[in-house]
Amino acid sequence: MKQPSQRVLDLLAKITLEEKANQLSCVLPAMATVKGVFSREKAEAVMPNGIGRFTQYATPFLKGAKQAAEAHNELQKYIIEKCGVPVIIQNESSTGLVAAGATIFPIPLSLASTMDPILANRMGQVLTKEGRAIGAKVMMSPVADVARDSRWGRVGETFGKTRWSVPVSLRKKPRESREMTIQKTAQP
Repeated sequence: MKQPSQRVLDLLAKITLEEKANQLSCVLPAMATVKGVFSREKAEAVMPNGIGRFTQYATPFLKGAKQAAEAHNELQKYIIEKCGVPVIIQNESSTGLVAAGATIFPIPLSLASTMDPILANRMGQVLTKEGRAIGAKVMMSPVADVARDSRWGRVGETFGKTRWSVPVSLRKKPRESREMTIQKTAQP
């Protein structure tokens, strides 16, 4: 098997400048589907030379994960035939996977107010499982920014504005009790 760097060089030599530029673009999957089913005709019209990413992936698949996964396979096959590079599948997920039948959670700001990183971790595990079921490998959550300005439109997707709320909420394996975490990080 070739080394990844050689594979990349081979691929870059094979695809056109337009195909390379298209790797920087993204479209909604509804632009290449009809009622949640892949449409080669629509795909040819929107992305004749491939595309780099599908955003809001699960939105057109009202019949759930099976329909989304089937379309994922068809979309990937089409894109790989076009330029040899698999498309990145991304989905919104700050309050759960935005998809039919997916689990809905409180906004991360509310989750952070519990000061229980285990809950945030469990939410992440569910998001990962549900995202993988439809082929989404990039989830737009958690938003690890510290909310410094309440006028920012995505404050509710963050874990808050304090310097301890974000790292505490994102800690994968909490090592301390809730009380110990608060006492330890509340120092100036």
